[in-house]
Amino acid sequence: MQNYRSKAKKLGSGVEIHFIERGNGVKPMEGDEIFIYYEGYLASNGVLFGTNRKDIMINYDRYSEDSENKGWYDPLKVPFSNQMQLIEGFKEALMMMNVGDKVYAFIPSDMGYGSRAQGNTIPANSDLEFIIELIDISN
Repeated sequence: MQNYRSKAKKLGSGVEIHFIERGNGVKPMEGDEIFIYYEGYLASNGVLFGTNRKDIMINYDRYSEDSENKGWYDPLKVPFSNQMQLIEGFKEALMMMNVGDKVYAFIPSDMGYGSRAQGNTIPANSDLEFIIELIDISN
């Protein structure tokens, strides 16, 4: 992750973005549904806290057939708008992406969950790192 961060462009919000791969697809528009794969890590120690990628779960020895049967490794479907129910830094990254793009995003805590811990998984005031792939859209 550090290699990606060293190449990232810092935005005014403090979010840092690096395009790992540039797709040749269209940019989503308000009202589209987008389909994404993501990996989320704590920036402080690189611990994986969430993903919907089966290969990552296998690599971390956290794969579950039950999770696969429930569709947890399917692309996440999100209505594309400024009102997306996602942390601000994640939304900012998605707003910059086209279909086929794969980005690294460093999200400072104030653009993530801030002072709100997320159970035992994400401590309060945690900076986060994501790999996000925008794989498809539908209108």
